Amino acid sequence: MKKSMLLIAILFTTGCASHDPWTRKDTYRHAAMTGLMIIDWRQTRQIADNPDEYYEAGPAKWFIGEHPTTSEVDWYFGLSWLFKTQISRALSTKYRPWWQYLCVGTSAGCVVNNYSIRLQGEW
Repeated sequence: MKKSMLLIAILFTTGCASHDPWTRKDTYRHAAMTGLMIIDWRQTRQIADNPDEYYEAGPAKWFIGEHPTTSEVDWYFGLSWLFKTQISRALSTKYRPWWQYLCVGTSAGCVVNNYSIRLQGEW
């Protein structure tokens, strides 16, 4: 059900691009968000692979629960990246940086917390 809600939200934002141009700074912020999301995704897969040692406590918990499967983790991060990208595209240059900084900050907080409990996001 939660995956469906996220997918519907993505579909509603498809085609809703702002007329404001995408800037180089937008690209840098988006790349930072993407890089941090990849690290968080790998760390969350470690949580899924070790349910006796770890549980999900970040924002992803609202969608995939404390003990997700690797498939649920993959779906969540894929759809989450698409959703964040679509929102970034839809916002004007006035609001886009705020949204992107929020996404970067949230992902950075998750990555730092995961490192603090020894989740390295290994390949």
